[in-house]
Amino acid sequence: MSFRDAMKVKVSNAELAVFKELMNRGLNRGMTTQVGFDFGVPGKDCVCDGVRGTTADFYWEAKRLVVFIDGPHHRKSHQQRKDELIDAALKRRGLGVLRLAYHVPLSQEKCKKICDMIGITLRIQPTRGMVGS
Repeated sequence: MSFRDAMKVKVSNAELAVFKELMNRGLNRGMTTQVGFDFGVPGKDCVCDGVRGTTADFYWEAKRLVVFIDGPHHRKSHQQRKDELIDAALKRRGLGVLRLAYHVPLSQEKCKKICDMIGITLRIQPTRGMVGS
């Protein structure tokens, strides 16, 4: 079983709203959703970088930008520590990380602000060579 299968990723209503707004703005070009990153050693069931892996809400490979839409549980101290480990592991792999918090339910205004921030970050983030190129 892969890490992603084990995670049983569920998409939140907030992630769906952000996805729709990104599409409406044309910011979905090159975007992938629910992308798994495994930090383990291939062929071994181990934890590297303090965490086994993560699933990003949105990922732009050409920009090497990972985006997380963080709900209320990300304000808990144990989750914040885990998020810090995940961010550090992604950054060590040359990825940019953007975490955007919201309160449930996600308001339309907050959704637009989240998409504004993603749009700004995409404009200033340099396009990098694709992985393996």
